[in-house]
Amino acid sequence: MLRKCGEEDRERLKEFLNEKPVYHTFLISDLDKYGFDKDFQTIYMQEEEGRCIGVFLKYFYNLIVAGEDQELDHEAVSRLADDKITTIMGNAEVVQNVANRVGRRQRMTYNNLYIHEETEKQEPADNKVRFADLDDVGRIYEFLMGFPEMKNLYSEKKMIENRIRNMEGVHAIIEKQGRIVAHGNSAASAELTCMLGGICVGEGYRGRGYAKDIIRTLCREIHSQGKIPCMFAPENNPYTIFPELGFKIYGRWGVAQLI
Repeated sequence: MLRKCGEEDRERLKEFLNEKPVYHTFLISDLDKYGFDKDFQTIYMQEEEGRCIGVFLKYFYNLIVAGEDQELDHEAVSRLADDKITTIMGNAEVVQNVANRVGRRQRMTYNNLYIHEETEKQEPADNKVRFADLDDVGRIYEFLMGFPEMKNLYSEKKMIENRIRNMEGVHAIIEKQGRIVAHGNSAASAELTCMLGGICVGEGYRGRGYAKDIIRTLCREIHSQGKIPCMFAPENNPYTIFPELGFKIYGRWGVAQLI
């Protein structure tokens, strides 16, 4: 049975999601941050004989799915993807099986989900990395808008400002001659995990180890909070620096764009 959740379900939802916290960082983060009384977020549970076996979060135009594929009622979950939902994301197998039942054309993309293991490999940064403050917001936004793949992810300057102002995460930058030339940030965060995002290096500054130093700095910061750093990368374009930096593949993450 699929039903809408309320505050009385928080403990059960958290217990279920924390069984596999790496896959559920976004769900846990949004549950903690926005709860059950926001008009842009609704949380559902698939419950069988008093046992939670699936959690599904509608957040604006996104549907995030969680649960063991063989136990889920894909047909019932697919009905949550009304005309407003444009994206379904989560464990790749679950996403594919739900999206196939929505009755709309779809475009699937697959990512490797990496986790970082705290190791002795994380030497001090070779390049000068610092954490940005509010005075850097405009410069970060301008830098990120120079990368087509970042335009949708960082479409609002306010997102960067809010993250820094409210201490919801950090932005790490490298500067040369007063210009930002490399960037990365921590994004969605839960009790046990934290996502990395926005890793990019300006043209003309690549091949100098800047991305490695940004990632090392972010990983040290996240580990200092007792959390596991996580990151996505396209499945069909594996990043060879990840194993060198102490990352390993945890699983597959799927995103279905509904057309």
